Amino acid sequence: MSENESSILEMKLLSSDITTDGIYDELTQVAKDSIRLYASVAFLTTCGQDPQITNLLKEGYICTDICWPTNLLHLQNLYDSDVDVNLHLKKIKGSKKKQVDGYTHLMHSKLLLFEAEKYATIIIGSHNWTEKALGGTNTEDSMLIKVNFGSPLHVKTKKRLDWIKSTCLDYNPDDRLLYESIQGQGFNFNNKKKLNFALLHDSIYLPFPMEILMFGDDISEYAKIPTRKEECIISIHERSNTKNYQLYDGEIVRETLLTKADSELTAETFPERFHFIRKTGEKKHPLVNIGPIDRSYNNKFRYMVWIRLQSRKHSESKIVDQVSMPNTWISDTEHDKSNSPLFKDLHNSKVVIQQANPLFVRELKQLMESAKENYDVEKIETMKKYFSTD
Repeated sequence: MSENESSILEMKLLSSDITTDGIYDELTQVAKDSIRLYASVAFLTTCGQDPQITNLLKEGYICTDICWPTNLLHLQNLYDSDVDVNLHLKKIKGSKKKQVDGYTHLMHSKLLLFEAEKYATIIIGSHNWTEKALGGTNTEDSMLIKVNFGSPLHVKTKKRLDWIKSTCLDYNPDDRLLYESIQGQGFNFNNKKKLNFALLHDSIYLPFPMEILMFGDDISEYAKIPTRKEECIISIHERSNTKNYQLYDGEIVRETLLTKADSELTAETFPERFHFIRKTGEKKHPLVNIGPIDRSYNNKFRYMVWIRLQSRKHSESKIVDQVSMPNTWISDTEHDKSNSPLFKDLHNSKVVIQQANPLFVRELKQLMESAKENYDVEKIETMKKYFSTD
């Protein structure tokens, strides 16, 4: 028996899925007997209902990736509670010849270390700290391993977590704009964020309230869609003269993935509605009149968003161009992956890692100040009215 095996006091599988209540109870039980917690999770939107988890983190730390769906408000709340919050702010640089498909952020660890006086409990597996993972919606599995305090496995786990922490940066409330930019959120002068959909139609005047369905294929764009009940702006541009348009207040009613994105989902039956296809790089999308929507859209597109037009804006409301954005990412280091099976057959096996631009907030504020000088007072006041949620 190895030294690692001889130090194991308990080992069990923590499983959750739609038929279970999740693993909150198990985490609460482990937390009750612990004095500190070190954690590394890819996505962080909750710490559960038990305040003891947060109390334990005050004695340890937590590391997470900043990319969506990590919740920025939850990070701020942890920071305000004196938790040592650390953010992974690096990703693989994209290229025309894609070396890595899909997810490019590097932080994907789910590793917890609870420490008590005489033993340590390690939980490692697939559970992120999100409601769907911990609460029993997603199919997830993690292994709980209880070992003697100071055993080799305990020491190795702590050393690994410390290394992950060393690759992160401290959460900084002053960098909130940088974090929002990484998560795909836009900005305006009045610091009010609303998603804007620009559509083309024969008439700029549509009946309201009414509903529009949006279909898209770019999953990264879907990640930027606000959750239901969030407000948005719809601009309807006259097809023959796009400078003529009308603005509408909108609301996200529902957003969902389709079977092309997840074959285990049930195919949607679409109601007869106005609809449009959101294509990457296309600034204005043709709006299709009310009519049947073929069920084949389930396999043509990866997501659908249901939007409700609430009201028509005042005729003097205008679209104001967003401030041009500074670079969110800058090149950092290059790694030779020629020995990796994933890269060994590629002509270029070097991977460039980018880090978040540490000057992003300063550069953005400078751009915003510069842009303000280009607008007269009347336009600025119009813009504030336009973005106001009062």
